[in-house]
Amino acid sequence: MAFKKQLEDYRFNLSRNRSWKYTAMLIFFFIGFLSLRTSKFYLQTEDPLYHTKTYESISSNITGTVTI
Repeated sequence: MAFKKQLEDYRFNLSRNRSWKYTAMLIFFFIGFLSLRTSKFYLQTEDPLYHTKTYESISSNITGTVTI
């Protein structure tokens, strides 16, 4: 019985009042989500995209000639 009491005391109750740990976790995820959504504005990197040309034959030792 003593072990069960220690285990119940170890857990923090999130259902009664919001604990500071739950609030801190929510704020952390919210700030992380906002930073990912707004990163386009403060990370101004426009890397060019390189596309593979279509209907061009590519030769390979393993598969032979492949047309994309």
